Amino acid sequence: MIYLILSIASSTLLFVIFRWIGVARINNFQAVAINYWVAGLLGLGLFFRDVPEFTAKSDNLITSGAMGILFITIFYFMVRTTQEYGISVGSVANKMAVVIPTVVAIFLYSEPVNSWKVIGILLAIVSLYLTNKKKGKDSSKYIGLFPIIVFLGSGLIDTILNYAAFKLVREFEGIFTSFIFLSAGILGAIAILFKREKLQNKALIGGLVLGTVNFGSIYFILKTLNADILGASAIFPINNLSIVLCSTFVSASFFKEKLSLLNILGILFAIASIAILGFLSHG
Repeated sequence: MIYLILSIASSTLLFVIFRWIGVARINNFQAVAINYWVAGLLGLGLFFRDVPEFTAKSDNLITSGAMGILFITIFYFMVRTTQEYGISVGSVANKMAVVIPTVVAIFLYSEPVNSWKVIGILLAIVSLYLTNKKKGKDSSKYIGLFPIIVFLGSGLIDTILNYAAFKLVREFEGIFTSFIFLSAGILGAIAILFKREKLQNKALIGGLVLGTVNFGSIYFILKTLNADILGASAIFPINNLSIVLCSTFVSASFFKEKLSLLNILGILFAIASIAILGFLSHG
């Protein structure tokens, strides 16, 4: 259970750091790229003994490489979404992605469909719209593409992560996470070199802090999945529900983010959707 608590805490802290990066005017992409090098090297230092056995299977390398591309892309949009729309919107867009593995299971694995699943998916779609809607802004313009990209991309990551935890890397959570981050870091470094940007000193600090917390957020959820205390069908909704609630509390209490009635309704719909898909849709 301690791993689940640490996963929730580190994931919530990520959104706080996203806001801090924006306030400090740190180059977003540089911080994201550096964060992955920090996280990857941290993982290698802790789990280097597992490298030979992990790399012996080509599936592990292919999966971690593909995940690295997804991670840096979606992580960048998570940063931008949180900075543009607030912590609550960022966390909802990210954590409502629990819907995606459900939809994938229905279409690819012929998983049975019941009324609870339909209700949960519909609530998720409505909640994503309502949490992005702000008074005084054109709704179609405000919702933009960032939250949608985060929603879809995070869902794809959750789907692959769940598969990898049980099929590919059950005994190698740490080194698997490290290879994902290093793959993302390499891609980020190439992009920075291609753009010929001057590296910010404060981006190094931001990347160091972000990378440490980011590594923890993924490593702890993998450890939770492999602890066999709860099934994945319970872990993901509990984890996501807690992060949405904690992020909303932090955004309102410490960043004074103002939520409209529609925003609050959207968050409530998100919580209901996660709960329904996690606990009621399996009967």
